[in-house]
Amino acid sequence: KLAGVVLMAIEIAWFIALPVGKECLLWWRSRQRIGLGMQTVRAVLLLALLIAALFVPWQSRVRAPGVLMAVAETTIYPAAPAMIVSVAVSPGQRVRQGDKLFQLASPDIDSALRRIGERIAGIRWQLEHMTASNSELLSARVLSRRLGEALAEKRGLEAKQRRQIILAPFAGTLRELDDGLVPGRWYDAATPLALLVDESSTMIEVYVSETELQRIAVGGRAEFYLEDFATGPIMARIATIDPLPTGHLDHPELASVHGGPIAVREGAGGRFQPDQAIYRLRLQLDRNRPAPAQIRRGMAFIDGERASLADRLWRQVVAVMLAESGF
Repeated sequence: KLAGVVLMAIEIAWFIALPVGKECLLWWRSRQRIGLGMQTVRAVLLLALLIAALFVPWQSRVRAPGVLMAVAETTIYPAAPAMIVSVAVSPGQRVRQGDKLFQLASPDIDSALRRIGERIAGIRWQLEHMTASNSELLSARVLSRRLGEALAEKRGLEAKQRRQIILAPFAGTLRELDDGLVPGRWYDAATPLALLVDESSTMIEVYVSETELQRIAVGGRAEFYLEDFATGPIMARIATIDPLPTGHLDHPELASVHGGPIAVREGAGGRFQPDQAIYRLRLQLDRNRPAPAQIRRGMAFIDGERASLADRLWRQVVAVMLAESGF
């Protein structure tokens, strides 16, 4: 990588900087022969405008792709491999916190509870029928310790069994119920059952590059525009900024492989990893609005410190060089 950076620097110097320098030197040496005609004036003015466009900090907004989504949403999974006993909800149904959603059953947990119950009963029987002789006092202490361990194991199994009744963690609307969610079907702990979304409030998550991060701060104003321009600008402010770069993109809608604006590569587990360092920002809306039926893609324009094109290009070049060199 270091050799690549060195070669890139040599190419820039030889093919860009050197020819431009030679041309400028030729103009300077020929300055006596160049008159101040209209053509020269136009060329000078055009050059001045180009220099101003590059070096004057006229850009005060930071572009940040992102999504409009519900504040609270969670994917519901079984606590352990289990069979569906009953389904108490339907797609699109509104539920309250604590409402029953699914009843599951796990023969493994039931069998383990029966075994631990029998072991507890056996230990208690031994303790009840022990004599008070010195020889059995040591055995009693051992059995008491085993009884405590067995009771703790039983409490853990009972907690797992209670989790077979899945309740709504918050009020919301059920979406994306699995089509095969019928009694008698088995699910493992990694298979989602449904998506629960609180539609009462909305937030915006956007991503900014590392080079633009220092231009913005918590509390900064932002305007978010949906990709299809279905509504006008959504006014918001920066609520939080992640302190570390995003390891993987949480929203596939923004990935370049799905037509999104963020360049990614597929990593372990099928997750999308950004090609360059990006940071996640959460924006709080000035006025609350109902959550969309599905995540909506868009672009945020965030007020930040003014920066010139030359400054942004230089920071981008430095960031690429550091990334490629492995420093």
